[in-house]
Amino acid sequence: MRILLFCFLPLWAVLLVDSGLKLFLLGVRLWRRPDQQGKAEAPTSPPHFLSFALLIPAHNEEGVIGETVRQLRALHYPSAQFAVIVIADGCTDHTARQARENGASCVLWAEQTGRKGRALSRFLALERERLNAFDVMVVCDADTRLHADALLFLNQAFLSGMQVGQGRVVSDPQSPSPLGALMALSEALSQEVDDFARKALGWPVPLRGTGMAFRREILQGFGVLPHTRAEDMELSLLLCLYRVPVTFVPEAIVYDPKPTDVSAATKQRARWFQGHWAVMRQYWQDILTVLRKGNVGERALICSLLLRPRTLFIGVKATVLLGCFFLTAGLSPGILLFVGTGASFALLADLIYYLIGSALLTGRDNRRALWRFALYLPIWLGAMVLSVFSTKRWLRVRDRGVER
Repeated sequence: MRILLFCFLPLWAVLLVDSGLKLFLLGVRLWRRPDQQGKAEAPTSPPHFLSFALLIPAHNEEGVIGETVRQLRALHYPSAQFAVIVIADGCTDHTARQARENGASCVLWAEQTGRKGRALSRFLALERERLNAFDVMVVCDADTRLHADALLFLNQAFLSGMQVGQGRVVSDPQSPSPLGALMALSEALSQEVDDFARKALGWPVPLRGTGMAFRREILQGFGVLPHTRAEDMELSLLLCLYRVPVTFVPEAIVYDPKPTDVSAATKQRARWFQGHWAVMRQYWQDILTVLRKGNVGERALICSLLLRPRTLFIGVKATVLLGCFFLTAGLSPGILLFVGTGASFALLADLIYYLIGSALLTGRDNRRALWRFALYLPIWLGAMVLSVFSTKRWLRVRDRGVER
């Protein structure tokens, strides 16, 4: 019993940190409400227009890449000051042709790197001279759409001194579905509560895989370039390590389609698990360095990155609380009260976070999805199993008949 308790207490402490951080960020979000949220006017006459390279790593994306490039080329920004560059990573279809026909530059490699982070790193290493013509690089997914004014808001933020920015990722309204709304809920809450609070405190926010914007010299200056399947988490960690803050730019909206069937959602989450574990395994020393030497905001960000996915941690907290009842006979009253109170606080904190956080969301579909949130747990559990036992090099996500 003592051995079990010795193993149990660290887990209990981690769960308390997770819940405490949620409550703290929620409190800051309520106290420091963003000014004129969603009402900002696009800065159409800035003192200077920076040049942007919109980078799209892609593998066999002929079904979506043409529409994506067309939309990006139509952004409200001087056409001479930005370019769309598609990195065709070992494509065996017509991705490169579709990209070129719709106005993008294309880099075509016969050999596939197999991962978005590796494709991006290879491009940065091989195309250094080409990229020297741009001030900022924005990384997008092959099926991503940007708000028409996104580059104007990013330009304003970079002119104000920002080094790395993250746009606000929302579910694409052109592909609505109940499952998609459920998948988007956690990300919407994280941005509406956590990222707005971090911005108010001057803390860094996490990168989200798409809509990531970097000053060219920042991204090119990395000694270690991303190579795992979770390049967003990997880059967030490296930026913390090098003390480069990521700034939230909520006005730069990024429309990201979500999986509309359970199979696709499970594969997508399994791929995320594989990348998450790879980052923890390969960067554990850097993680400890940030936790030891980083500032409060960087430490809080690392904790948030490690304590994912949130849905599974809610299940763990409920299991801990139930375990208190089953172990009543083997635990002293003091320890039982101590652990039980902590687990109850953790669950209550989550309940408060999700109920109040969902009230802050503007989309009715997001609030409706809260009541289906429990259905998210089986998807994550299935993804965890798939990520461990899958022998495929890359878990492909098929949605609406299009491979992603």
